[in-house]
Amino acid sequence: MSSTTTVVAKKGKGKGGKGAKPKAEKHRKARTGTKLIVDNDVKRLALRAGVKRASSATVPAVRLKARDLLRRLLAAIGPSVELDKRRTIQVGDVILAYKVVSGGKAVFYERTQ
Repeated sequence: MSSTTTVVAKKGKGKGGKGAKPKAEKHRKARTGTKLIVDNDVKRLALRAGVKRASSATVPAVRLKARDLLRRLLAAIGPSVELDKRRTIQVGDVILAYKVVSGGKAVFYERTQ
């Protein structure tokens, strides 16, 4: 006895697959500098800090503070990376720089679930 396999095409679907269709490209605004921090990012940070509502007027102030903090952190990270003759910033460098920038008042703790 020989068994033969027959291929039955489903009705209305055709034999071929869907094929590669080009995906629609999203049109995005080009953001540079502090504009990378969007309003929703600020609101998300505020919610994590326990704030119920955040005004849209707070967004520019948060952007300026974030830019200032990043500049001070990178200025503190630079010498330690150059001293070790590295080009990559590591987590320990950021923690050390944050302690230096905050005047030793930085407290790092693990999140509880």
